Amino acid sequence: MRKLSQYRTFAFYDHLATDRSSYTSLVSQHLRQSTRDELERHGYVFDDRNPDLKVNFNVRVIDRQEIDLVDNHLKSLVWQGVADGRVDDRMIERRARPSTRW
Repeated sequence: MRKLSQYRTFAFYDHLATDRSSYTSLVSQHLRQSTRDELERHGYVFDDRNPDLKVNFNVRVIDRQEIDLVDNHLKSLVWQGVADGRVDDRMIERRARPSTRW
């Protein structure tokens, strides 16, 4: 198995587990942007055409969120992050509003 530091590029699955059947949910939009920001902060480059890693989300809104990084070529899970806590509509709405802080 490759080390996570050997991967350089990433993209998201076309249909994330947090999406609805015919549209992208607000949760998916928030998770996608936050995850992209964080991965780019760590030096990974977004590449939608031929990524090394594909990202997916699994969320149980009540108490747990999972983020999977999958080797796009081997189709195998290489990293999984888990966060415990409660996500509610107010948190999503606050995050979706433009920030006035600098």
